[in-house]
Amino acid sequence: MADKAAAPAGEIADAPNNILFRFVTFFFLFGCLGGIITVYLPPYIKSLGFSSHRFGQLMAIPPLLTCFVPLIWAQLGDRFGIRLRLVQLMLFGLVATFTAFHFAVSGLAIAAALIGMAVFRAGVMPLADALALSNLSSRQYVGIIVANSLSWIVATTLFAYLASELPSVDHWAVRITHLMIAVTAVYSLVLVAKVQPVADRPKLDDGIALLRDRRIQLFLVSLMIYWTSMGPFETLLAIHTTEMGYGASAAGYAFSLAVLAEVLVLSFAKRFGFDLINMPKVDPARARHMMAIVMGATAVRWFLSSIAPNLPCFLALQLIHGLSFGAFILLAIGNLRVLVPEGLRATGQALLFSAMGGIGGVLGSLLAGAMHELGGSQLAFQVGGGVVVVALVFTHIASRFDGARAA
Repeated sequence: MADKAAAPAGEIADAPNNILFRFVTFFFLFGCLGGIITVYLPPYIKSLGFSSHRFGQLMAIPPLLTCFVPLIWAQLGDRFGIRLRLVQLMLFGLVATFTAFHFAVSGLAIAAALIGMAVFRAGVMPLADALALSNLSSRQYVGIIVANSLSWIVATTLFAYLASELPSVDHWAVRITHLMIAVTAVYSLVLVAKVQPVADRPKLDDGIALLRDRRIQLFLVSLMIYWTSMGPFETLLAIHTTEMGYGASAAGYAFSLAVLAEVLVLSFAKRFGFDLINMPKVDPARARHMMAIVMGATAVRWFLSSIAPNLPCFLALQLIHGLSFGAFILLAIGNLRVLVPEGLRATGQALLFSAMGGIGGVLGSLLAGAMHELGGSQLAFQVGGGVVVVALVFTHIASRFDGARAA
């Protein structure tokens, strides 16, 4: 019989072990898929002969759609109580639309393929996150994030040697990604979730009201600015390691080390005060202090990554990813739980993804492409560090403004 831990008032008790195992496996599979797409699909697209500027425009397409597509899926999931069914629908839709990458070579064809991929992929994580948060305890949810992070290590390390042994124009990345999508889609059929009570289902006006909340607006803008700085790392990592003389395979090792650090931070976050998800009440001052540490460390990471004298030094710098993403995502979701009611959980998660992976992702991709055109990947990483400083300053000013307004 599955063990269940006692839960504090207002908290969800531990789910049975078989339910937890299904969620862990699903997030692991979807994370492997994300690792391959993020690290290895961009070099393949760049190898088709596009200029840096054109490449940046193409890579901005998925985050551009992420600005609003997750909100559409999330509103449908919250309003009609079909979060799980939509996750399954999106994955099978992704299987069908990703077929275009096997044949696309022109700019227009690649753009169409990226649009199809984004429409179905962008909404999966917000809805899957909402399902996990509504069906698992906070402690178990952190375990889900760890499993998702571990999957990125597995995917990037396992396929790193392919990047060094095979030419970029080889379709291995497309074939393996398509296979992983199919496996994840089929596995999603074993997921089960609690039925969302009819009384908790929001109306469209409830979702709009979230966007009118000044606290949420300031919160989302700060996340958007911060995530813009991730553009060079997410878009140019394999290109950067090549230009630095480390080789394309170094990108896989760098990503694996980065995610390993992320897993360690997630595992011990509560001890160091970063885990706001497991806190019944969030102290705003403490949350701002923790976020300032995260942003400061990330700025240092980007600046030094642009001038690392050798590969070991470059790899060591990626360990800061434990703060850049691990601690950051716990702080962000923890604050979001305070600002968004349960009935709008999927919509709240979609707003988070839209601000970060959407608007921040678009700006980050365009920034990476433009800076690479001007001065190569080194300049792109340096400008990324400057963007983090802007995010840090904005977060400080916004917190003082919001605090004065509340008083």
